[in-house]
Amino acid sequence: MKFEFSVDDLPTIELRVASGRADLHPGASGSVEVDVTGSGAEFVVVEQLGSTILIREERRLFGGRSVNIRVSTPPGSHLDATVASMDIYARVDLGRINMQTASGDLDIGQADGVVLRTASGDVKVDEILNDCEVSSASGDVRIHQIHGDLSVSTASGDIVADFVDGRCELKSASGDLRVGCCRGALIELKSMSGDLRVGIPAGTRVEAEIDSLSGDVRLPKTKSTVTPQRTTKLRARTVSGDIDVSRVDS
Repeated sequence: MKFEFSVDDLPTIELRVASGRADLHPGASGSVEVDVTGSGAEFVVVEQLGSTILIREERRLFGGRSVNIRVSTPPGSHLDATVASMDIYARVDLGRINMQTASGDLDIGQADGVVLRTASGDVKVDEILNDCEVSSASGDVRIHQIHGDLSVSTASGDIVADFVDGRCELKSASGDLRVGCCRGALIELKSMSGDLRVGIPAGTRVEAEIDSLSGDVRLPKTKSTVTPQRTTKLRARTVSGDIDVSRVDS
């Protein structure tokens, strides 16, 4: 089933489908196209409510029925999703993302901001222009670069952030935490048994509170020769994991 809508402003794509797969692609300005396929397509309703394109189940999909949704939407469109096990892949630059899921994965390129609640889904984002907040039970979280603040809490999943320009607060019970480079004024890493690794740019004065009950702690062997341009508070705590702090290029 194919649908086409005209929109005046940047639309919000609202997903209310429990399971399946949704792919978001770049579309023409002022237009949104939706293509729903799969054995459960007849139970999916697509409608326009102002600047919102709502894709929802008319009734729950049973009997092994599946749904594949392809959306072509203008860059900068927003995504609002409440799903169960639907995987979402976006190859179009998005605006705000607000997502709640049980086990669905999220894999996107660029977004303005992300707020996500998940039980066991994995999260992968290439670039976030502002802030990101993720709460997960066991899914892994991978952020390539974020230009705002990053807050991630998970029970057993690993968290990796290659570059963080703002504050960075990562918490996990047993997962590993790794931050390639953080330029923010606060870096807070907490894990019970996971390893903690963080890179701090040269030219940063560090006020550190580091504590590991039984793990090894590794700090930079030599003092930076670069004149400090900023100050960072580093709080790193783990019970049995190792802590590794290094100097990196900014």
